[in-house]
Amino acid sequence: KAPTPYFLEMLTHQATYPVSKASIDKLGADWIKPGNLVSNGPFTLAEWVPNDHIKLIKNPKFWDAASVKLDVVNYIPTEDRSSAIKRFEAGELDSYDDLPTEQLADLKAKFGEQIRVGPYLGTYYFAIKTDKA
Repeated sequence: KAPTPYFLEMLTHQATYPVSKASIDKLGADWIKPGNLVSNGPFTLAEWVPNDHIKLIKNPKFWDAASVKLDVVNYIPTEDRSSAIKRFEAGELDSYDDLPTEQLADLKAKFGEQIRVGPYLGTYYFAIKTDKA
């Protein structure tokens, strides 16, 4: 037995985020709506319009709120990678986390330091269709 070197990275995965049982017990399915969602991060949910946007605002109750430099974060869903790249070029997106690896060299050449690659914790697998012989 040895320490897991990627343990802290595992804690950043959404499956390990804390959830308020008291909120779920009290609000049922509405626990995730703006104004109800309990969070312990630097932002809290202000708006959620499915297939349009998610707006987060700075959480004044965050333990280090004075160090949080952004007041608002907007998540804009994109249809596909190509659309995301076009929106990034147009200045509509500041960040995107699923760049096509086959285009990475070209994107780095075009955007320079704006393109950053970091570690990713995930699982890739093949799903084999077994309903046909």
